[in-house]
Amino acid sequence: MAGVGFVLRKLVRADGITSNLSGLAHATLASSGPWLFACLVLVGIAFMGHGIFEPLVLRQFSVLVMYNFSFSLVGTGVIVLIVTRCLADSIFARDISQVPDLLTGSLTLVFIVMAVIGLALYGYALDLAPAVRAFGFLGLMLTGGVWLVAVFMSALKNYSSITASFVFGMSVAFLASLLLARSFGLAGLLAGFSLGLAVVFFSLLGRVLIEYPGEITQPFRFMLKARDLWQLGLVGLTVNSAIWVDKWIMWFAPGANSLGTALRAHESYEAAMFLAYLSIVPSLALLLVDIETSFFEKYWKFYRQIGKHATLSEIRSQHATVTRTLSRGLKRIALLQIVICLIGLLIAPAVVTAVKGGIEMVPVLRYGLVGALFHMLLIAAMTVLAYFDFRRELLLVALTFFILNGSLTATAAMLGGEFHGYGYCLATLTSFGLAYYLAHSRVNRLIYETFVANNPALHTQKPRLERF
Repeated sequence: MAGVGFVLRKLVRADGITSNLSGLAHATLASSGPWLFACLVLVGIAFMGHGIFEPLVLRQFSVLVMYNFSFSLVGTGVIVLIVTRCLADSIFARDISQVPDLLTGSLTLVFIVMAVIGLALYGYALDLAPAVRAFGFLGLMLTGGVWLVAVFMSALKNYSSITASFVFGMSVAFLASLLLARSFGLAGLLAGFSLGLAVVFFSLLGRVLIEYPGEITQPFRFMLKARDLWQLGLVGLTVNSAIWVDKWIMWFAPGANSLGTALRAHESYEAAMFLAYLSIVPSLALLLVDIETSFFEKYWKFYRQIGKHATLSEIRSQHATVTRTLSRGLKRIALLQIVICLIGLLIAPAVVTAVKGGIEMVPVLRYGLVGALFHMLLIAAMTVLAYFDFRRELLLVALTFFILNGSLTATAAMLGGEFHGYGYCLATLTSFGLAYYLAHSRVNRLIYETFVANNPALHTQKPRLERF
């Protein structure tokens, strides 16, 4: 999130409530904007299409879009996180000459991966009409491209262009989907939504190409560096899979629906979990503000002092400042999310009624709200681990989250509807406990990690003495 910090620090340092609200708005769009815009479009299409299109068609459309989001996010996980690190290193080194190569090579790989997934999903797994297959496949390709290009856009200071791209593109998706669906049904809905995604993708891509001009010489050169970043790649794959594995399992659990054409969905679980995820949007924005402002400054000063050969007492003093800043920020995030969670638990029945859900959604929503509380804290702890480049610890947490969310969700699904959501709740709680322990222990011994654990000179193998 290299460039977002410039905007946030400038806004937060300005005086006045307006500036602070503007900073939070930027942070909200940076952390949650893409999926919020997409979900608003889906809700709008469902609302406007009610009574015009068949309910089954609307449901099939939303499920296919969800499939595209799910499989594209998982499929691009390895590439996106490695590219993020490569881009960050280029910006830190003040050398962006290789960014066009990085963009071209990584985008090519993303499209190859999306094509393989799309052929398996739309060419084999799902029994759909040819036009629906084609536009579903196109939507998958574009969604994968948006995930990647958004990484490059996050490094730019002109954040208003990002917001404008998503607002305009999703507006096109909304209008085009409704217009085309009148004549072409499900294929029209997917075609309109894909058109909106294309507007988002190409507008973002054009902006990146303008900001990072240069010749393309070796587009796959970044793969040489990727060999040293394999742990980050696995983290991207595992974390994104962990977020979706409980939904995959619930598609085949008791209470799931078959929408024909091999489409599976669990409406009550998906709706409840979506509402629960909405509860972390304010905390995600607060996390981004804290990380990119007060913490970043202390973090940068700590390593800058080391580079300037500061005394041990000065380094210890700055280390204490880093830990205090982290502790204060995490407490603020935890307090905010706890308040949101408690309010959500109290008004859960009213929320379910407002969205016209069944009574079975209430316990799922409550489990989801508690799970979202620990999920938010898990994200915060993993962010700390990522900032200090503790890759093995990060991978351990990601694998734990994936295994627990999958196994506990499967167990809860077999126990009955009253336990739906319980697996996700326990998985986030346990994973957060592990992530907090690792982050706390590593940050507390940060000086040792910096001077000893990460010192290559202390890890060279000593030559063995030959026996005479």
